[in-house]
Amino acid sequence: ANIMNWTFDHSFTLAANFHGGALVVNYPFDTNSSGSSVYTACPDDDLFISISEEYSVHNSPMWNSPSFFHGITNGAAWYAISGGMQDWLYIYEGGNEVTIELSDNKIPPANQISAFWNDNRESMLSFMETALTGVRGVVTDANTGLPVAATITVEGRDHAVYTDPDVGDYHRMLLPGTYDLRIDADGYDPVVFPNVTVPSGDALRLDVALGAPAQVTYPNGGETLHTGQTANVQWTGSPAAQFHVQYTLNADDTATITDGFERSSLGGDYQTGGNANWYIASGTSHAGNKAARGGNINDNQTTWMTRSVQNGGSLSFWYKVSSEESYDFFNFYIDGQSKVSISGQTGWIQYSTTLAPGAHTLRWEYSKDVSISEGSDTAWIDDLQLTDDNTTWTDIVNLTGVGQTSVAWTPDSTSSNAKVRVRAYYGNGIYGEWDESDAAFTIAEGVNCPGDLDGDSDVDQADLGLLLSAYGNGAGGDLDGDGDTDQADLGLLLSNYGTTCG
Repeated sequence: ANIMNWTFDHSFTLAANFHGGALVVNYPFDTNSSGSSVYTACPDDDLFISISEEYSVHNSPMWNSPSFFHGITNGAAWYAISGGMQDWLYIYEGGNEVTIELSDNKIPPANQISAFWNDNRESMLSFMETALTGVRGVVTDANTGLPVAATITVEGRDHAVYTDPDVGDYHRMLLPGTYDLRIDADGYDPVVFPNVTVPSGDALRLDVALGAPAQVTYPNGGETLHTGQTANVQWTGSPAAQFHVQYTLNADDTATITDGFERSSLGGDYQTGGNANWYIASGTSHAGNKAARGGNINDNQTTWMTRSVQNGGSLSFWYKVSSEESYDFFNFYIDGQSKVSISGQTGWIQYSTTLAPGAHTLRWEYSKDVSISEGSDTAWIDDLQLTDDNTTWTDIVNLTGVGQTSVAWTPDSTSSNAKVRVRAYYGNGIYGEWDESDAAFTIAEGVNCPGDLDGDSDVDQADLGLLLSAYGNGAGGDLDGDGDTDQADLGLLLSNYGTTCG
């Protein structure tokens, strides 16, 4: 309990505990639901294999162990235990811990201390240096510059690390490769850094300033706007951000999408990375002539492919695996949760489920252990079918001014199912999440009604207030279409003041 409490007060990136009675580095997971001695990979299995070997390679007796290849083992594959320290630190605190067994002799004589030091000195130093790899940075408040208590995740990996709330720094250990990094904090707009390339050697520095999430306030559902009449789209958000604003006339429309991969490349619906990219290959397929295939990787490497789904609904696909049984795995995840994990030689198998309403991330992965290849050493997927978003969004404005929280919009088409949405832009290609109208609104055929900024068919005090609040500050009250809210717009409104339209 004392160690756990001490750990709660710190933000450890890397740790090791030392035992005697064997000569091996033991890495997570130590346990599984069955309690049996089978390989039980954690989401960062590739990382743990690498850092474990970084220790053992400098310890000749350990590296050349006759019992453990390269002197390392997955904990549960050796023997399963529940409540181990390394699993606890990884799951609950976001740290990376291994158990290092220093000697087959549980209590060696004191005169061997010098030999143990010589065997382990370089191993300990090299192991500690791995803490400086991956991605690191500081998370702050965009308005105050103060540190933020944030959670950092890699999309497709069900594991989180956390900032030190006192200073806002984080360190996410990762092997070289390409990843999507997500940063969340209570009360702030989540930020995703896509396609982050992690180099070998020193960690990539990636700082982020979080702002308040954008939130649509008008039109937010149930209103009736009119074609040809200017409405003022409004939202709240960070005063340090610009904003991207869009509208749709077919909100929440869905369609069934089928992908048989009968083409030459994956296309923009998919992201792929790891040590090699997935690709479309001929020769092995469930139907047709082609299928998506895992990238060509070597020992201790991973290849992955993801696709985002914006709506819940039915999902199915076929998969096939040809790998070293119990060691090289095809994995499938939904929002970081493992749904399929299989190895060996299989025929075509169908996976199907129903996704809950909302957005989801699908991830297919092929991952190899430290040695030996069997079969085709890959996995394939084919005949993917899913229900996805068919909504068409169109820009109202690509980017507003900094801190601007309203923009004039004149609808030109009717709709019984319209919405608007807004997202913050923080610079350097980084956007926050979209927020859209809580419910659909109507756009009815309108009559010419200059000055009706709030779309209620009256040109009144409310419209005058909206125009004056935007006066000289962008297009929030632009009635003449010149991109500015100025005296000409004020004149148009006043000339129509008191008019009821429609």
